[in-house]
Amino acid sequence: MNNLSSGQITNLIANDAGQVDFMFYFINFIWMAPLELAFAVYFFWKYVKYIAFIAVGYTLLLLAIQSFSGRLIVYVR
Repeated sequence: MNNLSSGQITNLIANDAGQVDFMFYFINFIWMAPLELAFAVYFFWKYVKYIAFIAVGYTLLLLAIQSFSGRLIVYVR
């Protein structure tokens, strides 16, 4: 610990505080996203029946494709 300057320590603490602050903007999505998904599936089911599962499946497929392409871009970069 003696080889770090006070400026480096301040920078590390500021970066960590920034990450914690950034987390508070998105922490509500942990409980809101499943609730919104349940409401969306319910209303889709109420109005269009089985097409609701097609819409949810298509969304999950796009999520998987986005995840794969993001990892591919990070690898290529």
